[in-house]
Amino acid sequence: MFLILSLLLAATPATPSGDTAPADSWETLKKAAAHLAVGQENTALKILKPSLAKKSSHRGSALALLSGHYLCNGKLTDAKASLGTLKHSQKVILRIIASKTGSFPFLTPPPLTTAQQRIGGLYDTLNLQLCHHLGKLMLADLLYPIVAQPAAVKKLEEWAIAYLRIAPTTDYKLFGSFIAFRILAQKKMDQLFAKGTLTLEESTAFDGYLKSKTFTSPFPDAYPWRISALLPLTGKYRSLGKQMLLALMAARSNWPAMELLVHDTQSSPTQSLKLFRETVETTDKPIAVLLPPDAPSATALLGIKSSIPFLSVGTPLPLTHFQGSVYFGQLTREQITSSLVQTGLALGITRFAVIYPDKSYGTSHAAFFVKEVEKHKASVVAKLSYRFDKMPKRFNVKGAQAVFIPDAASRVE
Repeated sequence: MFLILSLLLAATPATPSGDTAPADSWETLKKAAAHLAVGQENTALKILKPSLAKKSSHRGSALALLSGHYLCNGKLTDAKASLGTLKHSQKVILRIIASKTGSFPFLTPPPLTTAQQRIGGLYDTLNLQLCHHLGKLMLADLLYPIVAQPAAVKKLEEWAIAYLRIAPTTDYKLFGSFIAFRILAQKKMDQLFAKGTLTLEESTAFDGYLKSKTFTSPFPDAYPWRISALLPLTGKYRSLGKQMLLALMAARSNWPAMELLVHDTQSSPTQSLKLFRETVETTDKPIAVLLPPDAPSATALLGIKSSIPFLSVGTPLPLTHFQGSVYFGQLTREQITSSLVQTGLALGITRFAVIYPDKSYGTSHAAFFVKEVEKHKASVVAKLSYRFDKMPKRFNVKGAQAVFIPDAASRVE
């Protein structure tokens, strides 16, 4: 009789996933889960100690419970240790945890055994929807190599990029290459907008990931910190080009990661188009292109089809044939004039004078200024024009509290 009983006991399988855990063991796991849920980890570990013994038939279930707890409390070292012990059931456990966090709806939950469904119930007790951000990132890192469907892989990559935009700053060295690379890519973007800096170690690591081509860059069509500037540094419009170059140099001091690639258009629309087609599109691959300040070259570039957005610091141009994206960063003349009038009125000024060049832009500027002043019940006490070749020595603006000059101040000093 003793021999028969011994054989029966020996035939009882011990599975790491807890498939044969007796009913009372599940009550023990539930009790431990309840303590973990309220932050009583030490008490839970005492309860789980017998279950974690190597010969325990429900060791796998206890390790699965702790894996979910450690992950979603940001205890990554402990989580790695417990998950590593699960071995064959690790993939299923990771998918169950992922489904319980609610953060990965694009991953199809695997078919579960009765015991694995019970483990899911333990995770419900832990309320994994409140998972720590480090746990979610680690989970994504571990899921990446086991997700088979291309669509799900793409969704996981998109999730990582989007989540890192809102997650607290994290040390990339805590993770494998999938999340580490994306942490560094996000820090590179943050550096562009002066929100932080990359250390030399981080910059080297990021460049290493790009060179290894282990992953497709999150920015495959452009470098997010690179802008190509097409400027007339020689030729007819060189003075405008040099002014813009100085402005760009000042802007770069506020955006230390921004890479500026400057090309001389020679004040020529033909050269502008050639540079764009042969250099900017094929070699630079920037996130945006700064248009030349001269209208002929800018108009020529806006007449082509391009997927690269254009930036302009000049007055908006008509976009009759342009099929891409263009962003004008400068106020129109009317907006500038209106703003100046509003500023004057706020300072208590009610009597204005306008001195303008006898040119089309000067006349239109002056007319809008008068209209804007009168709209606010103020008055223009003097309206005087001048020619560049016959500049008067003095302007009579008696009674005016402020003078508006739509021209370079040096011309009328």
